[in-house]
Parts: sequence; structure tokens; C-alpha cells
Amino acid sequence: MKTLRLAISRILTYFSENKTIFVLYFIGTISCVIMMIYYYGNTLNYMTFRKYSVALSSPIEVTENTIEELKKFEQKYGIQDIELTTIVDSDGNNIEFSSNDEAINDYWLKKLGNHDSSDTDKKYIILSTYLNNNEDNSFSDTKGRLFTDEELSKNVASVSLGKAKSIKVGNTTFNVVKEKTAQGDLEGKIEKYYIPADAYFKTGIKTWTVDIVIKERFSQNMMYRYVNYLRDVFNIKFDPAVDNEGLYDYVKGPNIYYFEDANQVSSQFYSIVYIFMLSLISFMFLLKYLMDSSRRENSILMMVGAKKRVVMLINFIENVTLIVISTLIAIAIHILLYSSVFSKANLYENIKYSVQDYAIIALLAIGLSIIVQIPFIFTYWFKNVRNIKEGSK
Repeated sequence: MKTLRLAISRILTYFSENKTIFVLYFIGTISCVIMMIYYYGNTLNYMTFRKYSVALSSPIEVTENTIEELKKFEQKYGIQDIELTTIVDSDGNNIEFSSNDEAINDYWLKKLGNHDSSDTDKKYIILSTYLNNNEDNSFSDTKGRLFTDEELSKNVASVSLGKAKSIKVGNTTFNVVKEKTAQGDLEGKIEKYYIPADAYFKTGIKTWTVDIVIKERFSQNMMYRYVNYLRDVFNIKFDPAVDNEGLYDYVKGPNIYYFEDANQVSSQFYSIVYIFMLSLISFMFLLKYLMDSSRRENSILMMVGAKKRVVMLINFIENVTLIVISTLIAIAIHILLYSSVFSKANLYENIKYSVQDYAIIALLAIGLSIIVQIPFIFTYWFKNVRNIKEGSK
């Protein structure tokens, strides 16, 4: 306890006698930790892997009870949005294809002008709805709304590409009231319409695909559990020989991204460690300057009987205390300014930091700083009392 009090007392002495160097050291180490937090979020967690797709070989009626079943899995994670998609003809009825892929491929052949497609005169459109009325249900935490509250209660439609002023779904006519901003290459090239969710269910139209976007990324094990859960909800029997080939009903999870992520995490982690340590070393020379300023006090301690390891321990506690304070300040700054400042610099949307993330970053920053400071601390092992005393003059 006396050693700890002595170390803290010496830190206060550093500040009172070398304010400029002390402040520069703190600014530098805080900047290093903030940099580590940024790279941690934008490299190790750069993929969100939150989208799951259910493709059906023939359309089925998805009811509100089905949606409730989808929401029961691990409710603490939550669902950002669910998109239901179907294909209807000009009379507003579902078109029968042998599989979902045949429907999409047939549509694309027409759009690309390939007249080898069968029944090229068939007219139909792709129709979707967002259950939570989001402007986009992809990876962003969108705050935009596709329809206003007033429009949600009417038979209206939005379109990403198309010239029709109205469309027919079942026995109901929907008037196109707005153009939806295309969120990707697919939406920018196909004629796709959107209607409010309540109206979608009332038409009794059947659904071809269900896309679920969860709010937070699952672990790899949880991802497999969720895929299996979706298969159970839609009564899909998994067959490795045909899964993800579009021949039968299938659930498509972000499996491949997890494999890619696992291969990249190691190299990205070492890059973060290398950059952080390299940056920290430059500021350690400021710390060494502060340590050198206390040589006279060290020499007095050693002359009155303090052993070298005690002096080294005092310096070690000083340095660890300083880096812990710097790390906590950096994390506090990042939390307070994340929404208004740091999130704007992210390379990818929807990067969130949990308490566990900040704990990992803190332990990593403190651990690496200890490794970096060891060579500086050990310089005292190779100095006798006279050398330290001479250096204090």
C-alpha cells in the first residue's frame, strides 16, 4: 500500500514539475487508444453478417403468426426488419414457377432481352413489403420510413424502377405514390414495387422469399442455430446436396462471411497490435523523460536501502496507472462522442461497441503498453546507485 501511495505521489510530482511533457504524454496515449478502438471496430468487426434469406420453391402464405414465430428466436437480439417478396402477374395473382430461381431467372432473361426465355410475353412484377416500414432493410440502421403514417392505412405503393401508375395485387388496386430510393444494384435494375405490410397480408398473396435482418450480429454458433430455426419455421428439410443451389426450399445464412472473417481476423489483429505498439513507443520517450526527472529521488531511495526491484516496481506502478487512466479517458471520450463524431468516420455502417468490446480493448491496450514499457523500466537494473545519482544532477 505504501508503494502504491508513493507511486501516485510521484505521478502528481510529474504533473507539477513537467506539465507540458505530462500533458503531451496523456494526449498521445489517449490518441493511441482511440486509434485502437477505431481499428478494432472497422477491421475486426467490419462485416455485420445480419441478413438471412428464406427462398421457397413455390409461394406460401406468410401470416402474422409466421412473423411472430420468427421473432421468438433469441428475442434479446431483436429483428431490425423483415422483407417479404413475391411475384405477381398483371392481374395481381401469383405466378407458378417450378422454383424460386426459375422465377427470378425468367424475369432477368426478359429484362436483359434474351428471347430464348420461355413465354416472353408474360407480364409480371416483383412485389415486396417491409414489416417495420424501413426505407431500407439492409445493413444500415436506417431511420428513413418508406411510407408515412397516413399512407400506411391506404392502398398505396412505392417503386424502385417502373412507370406504372398503379398495380393490382389480388383484387386490390394500389396507386403508386412515390419512388423508393434504390439501395443496391438489384433494386436499381429491376421493376420492384412495395406496399404497406398490413395491406400485403390483407391481399392474401403468397410469398416467395423472406429476408430477415437482425439488429446484432450472431456468433457463428448462434448463426447455425438460427438457420436451423428458420428451416423449422418454414418446414424446410435440409439436404447438403441441394442446399443453396436453388432447386428446393432453402435458407441462406451468412456462412461464407464467417469463414472469410475467421481467416482475416488473425492478420488484422496483428496489424492492430503492430500499429498500436509502434505509435505508443514514440510517446514512451516522453514517459522516459518523466522517469529520468525522478532519478534523484530514485538514488535517495536506493541509498537508504531500497532495492532495485522496489524502485523498478514503483516505476512500473506509475506507468501502469498512467496508461490505465489514459485508456479509461479514451474509452469515455469514444462513448460520449461516438454518435456525433466517431461514427461519421467509420468505414462501415452499424458498427456498435458493447461493454465486452471496450473491456477487450482496455485489456489489450494496457497489456501492450506494459510490454512496450518493460525495456524502459529495466534500464534501472543496469544502473548502480552512483550512476543514478550522477544522472540526477
